[in-house]
Amino acid sequence: MSDVFGRMTTAARSARVATRLDPRWSGVGGIFGGHVFARLADAAVAVAPHRLAALTVCFVASVQDGPAEVDVDVVHAGQRTATSRFALVQQDRLRAHGVTEHTRPGEPHMWADRRELPPRPAVGTPPADGQLELVFRDRLDLVIVENSREGRPGGAWVRLREAPAEVSVESSEAALVTVLDAMPPALYSREVAPTFVPTLSFSAHFRTDVMVDPTAWMFLSHATTWASGSTCIDDASVWDAGGHLLAHGRQTRAVRWPA
Repeated sequence: MSDVFGRMTTAARSARVATRLDPRWSGVGGIFGGHVFARLADAAVAVAPHRLAALTVCFVASVQDGPAEVDVDVVHAGQRTATSRFALVQQDRLRAHGVTEHTRPGEPHMWADRRELPPRPAVGTPPADGQLELVFRDRLDLVIVENSREGRPGGAWVRLREAPAEVSVESSEAALVTVLDAMPPALYSREVAPTFVPTLSFSAHFRTDVMVDPTAWMFLSHATTWASGSTCIDDASVWDAGGHLLAHGRQTRAVRWPA
C-alpha cells in the first residue's frame, strides 16, 4: 500500500489502492474494527505529506478478510494542513468511508497533562465480553487491570505481540487505533450482556509532536459514557508508559441483544 501512495504527488489527488485485510485480525462477523482503522490509517499516513492528526471512519457494511481497495481523494494539500476523503470498497461494495486531517509535524507541545498510571500486573482479569477465543486477541498482549462497568471506567496495559510489519501494521498511528478499539464496552458487565456491539462510527485524534514506538507497552483507559437499548458511546485514550497521552478515540456502536 505505502509504495503506491508514495508515488502520488499533490497534482495526483485521487487514487484507488489495493490493500488486504489480514485474517489474523478476525473478530465477530468480520474483521476486528481496530484492524480496519489501522489499514485506513496506514493509507492516510502514506498519502499526505503531514502527520496524521485525526481519522474518522463510518461503517456501511462489515469488512471481511482478504483483498479490498481504498479510494482516496485528497481535497486539500496545503503548507500546514491537508484533508482527504476515503472509501473502503470490497467485492464491489462500499464497506466504510470517512475523512482524515493532517497537520505539519515537528511543532513542540505547549503543555501536556501527565496521568498517574496503575502498575502493570503479571496477570490481568479476563475481558468482560468473555470472548477469549476471538482471533484478534492473539495479536495483542492485553493485561486488563479493570473492566469497564456502568458508571465506572476501566483500563488495560496493551502492546502488539508481534512486530508491526508481521501483522499488517505499517505506522504508529495504525498501532494506536488498533489499541483504541481493544477493550469491550461496559454493557458486557450487565447480567444480560449483548451478543455483538459493532462499530457504527469511530474517530481518533493523535498527538503530532512525538514519534510513537508501536511495540512498546501502552496504557488504555476506556469508558462507556452513554448507552441505550440500541446504541452506545465509548471513549478510549492511549497513554505511553510515562503517563503521557498519545491518542484519544470515541466511537458509536450498535447494540445487539440475545433473541
